[in-house]
Amino acid sequence: KRYPDAERIFKEALRFTRGEDLMWAHIELAACNKDEGRFKAAEENFRMAVESQPKSDAAYIEFGSYYQERKDYLKAKEMFVKALEIKEDNPEVYQYLGLISEVLGDSQEAWKYFRREKFLRRKHKMTTRRNYRKLKEIVLKKGIELVCVQYPRRQVEGLRLMFDSPGEVSFVDNKVIFDEAVKKTGFRDYFYDDFAGDFGHCTAKGNALLAENVAQTIIEHIDDK
Repeated sequence: KRYPDAERIFKEALRFTRGEDLMWAHIELAACNKDEGRFKAAEENFRMAVESQPKSDAAYIEFGSYYQERKDYLKAKEMFVKALEIKEDNPEVYQYLGLISEVLGDSQEAWKYFRREKFLRRKHKMTTRRNYRKLKEIVLKKGIELVCVQYPRRQVEGLRLMFDSPGEVSFVDNKVIFDEAVKKTGFRDYFYDDFAGDFGHCTAKGNALLAENVAQTIIEHIDDK
């Protein structure tokens, strides 16, 4: 939250960065301006992010999320649709569009977006499952134990289902601990956005809680042996 320092560094970065780094510098400046209530400046930074990388869907997604948070749903929808024109297989964008359509009262369009989201998540999950199994095979062959960490506030069972024999893997459950923390002091204490719906990118406090829980799980696993 040291916004003057953050803004100074990001503005310095704008002088020499190129490509995606330039885009993200604009996006981070937009985030600073938004958090400080300078919404016109934030929108200008988002526009510059889009202009710097017009073929990247990331800037449009961030711009759409900003408008969604501001409850400017028509502009948010416009940004997400543009993101799909660049990359049409991102399930999160379909989820955003489904939620926006619900708010706008178009249940039929919302159903179409959610249906597409569900299909893509199933497709991506199959790829993820193959990757997890390959990772396990490589790690176990080297005599290393595999520790898999679930996202905050998500059921760890979804991670277990990635494996045919999950007993050979240690899992870190981050649902209960984050749910309880959010209930006590609030969502924004632990996440500075809500890009995933029920969780987002962690604040310093969120990262500390995550790291402590991972460490504690590993320590308990070692003690059991």
